[in-house]
Amino acid sequence: MASIKGKLFEFFVYRLLVSCGFKPVTPDGLLVFSGSPGLMVQGAGAPHNTDVLLSPPIQTPFYYPTRLIVECKCYNGSIGLTIIRNALGLRDDINNFEIVTDTILRNRKNNRNTGPKYYDMKRYVYQVAVASIDGFKSTVYPFAQAHRIPLISFSQSPIFSGIRQAISELDNIANASINNNLVQQINTYLTNKIQHPEQHTTLGDLNFDEFNAYINEIADIERRLTVGLLEDGTILFLLQADHEDNSLVNNFSHNDGCTIHWSNEDPATWILRNEGTTYYFELPKPIYDSWEQSIGKQRKDALRIKRNFFSKIVLFHRTDGNSENISIIRLSEQFMENAEESLHTQSMDE
Repeated sequence: MASIKGKLFEFFVYRLLVSCGFKPVTPDGLLVFSGSPGLMVQGAGAPHNTDVLLSPPIQTPFYYPTRLIVECKCYNGSIGLTIIRNALGLRDDINNFEIVTDTILRNRKNNRNTGPKYYDMKRYVYQVAVASIDGFKSTVYPFAQAHRIPLISFSQSPIFSGIRQAISELDNIANASINNNLVQQINTYLTNKIQHPEQHTTLGDLNFDEFNAYINEIADIERRLTVGLLEDGTILFLLQADHEDNSLVNNFSHNDGCTIHWSNEDPATWILRNEGTTYYFELPKPIYDSWEQSIGKQRKDALRIKRNFFSKIVLFHRTDGNSENISIIRLSEQFMENAEESLHTQSMDE
């Protein structure tokens, strides 16, 4: 039985991050090279296949340049601890890679030798994240937080329900098809788009309704998407509301910063409003779990979460001219003071 959902999910994650300013890594043919599974990165023990390999929109000053590997898991069911441990091992093996030749070792042995004592290569620090279309088990989060492994979940949020449905429908077609060439075409097309984005790749015979729906859903998300980075490094995928929803914005906008609200319909989906634009985002699970455990204190804890995690957000997005744009927004102090005063008044009345 053929399956293409893994490659469909990889392509979606790749396009999601590139649309917000992450940059594809160009293979150098030695340290990073194209292989049949995808882009390969040299490690201390062996080269490793990477699902998605990108450079961040900005680099940290006075530090080695960084790269991001995203391991994409499109499984039926939440991801367990084994996958996260594998990601930690992958990160350690790649970051411990070093080229040492006989000549370099001899020159190290003889300090008076003027020859090279290390291999002259550009060095990077690799971070490894794990993306899951069906979320993560609760046992994963303490381990991932302890080892600074970012987790990206697309499980329950209605924000990404369209792409989950499109991937599922395409995979069902592949599973039911006796035409293995169709599966190979889709996998080859998506692999080429990830490995060689600079090259023009044609759809060939893939111009059918379900595949077009998948591509169009990604394009719609790209058009509306902004990535937010919290001060602790947590990534938020902020999806701009449709134009008809923006009529709500004027009642809540503040000139001194953004406002954040939780949704009555879906508590895991929160709403950010900034300068006349409304965004929806899924509250990261560790933050949501902390909030959910405080039954009966939801409003108080919501305010605490806003102050502790959302006081400053760095936004990465693209303008209409497709140029990168980085901005910093801050939580409106007026908005927070009004909310805290209202909560205090309510407590006094009770």
